Amino acid sequence: ENLLLDMMLTPHKIADAMQQICRVHTTVMSAYAKALSWDTIGCIGGEGTYIEGRQSRPQCDMSCMISPQMFEAFVKPCLVSEAQDADAFVYHLDGSGSLKHVDALCSLPEIDLIGYIPDQGKEQWGYSKSLYDRIDYHNKGQVFYSFSGLSHGDIKKIWREYRSKKLVFHTSVRSKSEAEDLIGELTTIEKMPR
Repeated sequence: ENLLLDMMLTPHKIADAMQQICRVHTTVMSAYAKALSWDTIGCIGGEGTYIEGRQSRPQCDMSCMISPQMFEAFVKPCLVSEAQDADAFVYHLDGSGSLKHVDALCSLPEIDLIGYIPDQGKEQWGYSKSLYDRIDYHNKGQVFYSFSGLSHGDIKKIWREYRSKKLVFHTSVRSKSEAEDLIGELTTIEKMPR
């Protein structure tokens, strides 16, 4: 509550504090990279994605409580700064209250993927398809979580229709050979021209 008030009443103080946090973020990411050998062996992110190098998964749960103007002023500069510390940047977009910031997020070239977590009860693919289409329009990669209920047929259709090649699907298979078959099929599917 106090932070939200301060963002309105003393925005310069919050901006100064955010710059300090960004500097500390760089120090912390460098320490983790050294301790965990990210620059040598890579890392696995929260979505189960492997990257050669450093990966970051920022989120701003408070974004549902701030205006697009506040997001532009306070959050975007931090995202740009934090992205400089990573080789892959996967934004965790949480809940329908944060959707007002999708275009701002998509405008950031630093963001590689967006993983949307819908509100409880709205997890199925159909509820969020227009959002996924919008993110794809901006040529951003996406994470499709297992709760979205996508079949292997849905995955193939999305792979074909969406422009980005940075698509992560959480799905289940009954065997290693079924997984290899699905991956093999995806590699032969041509993207539809736009």
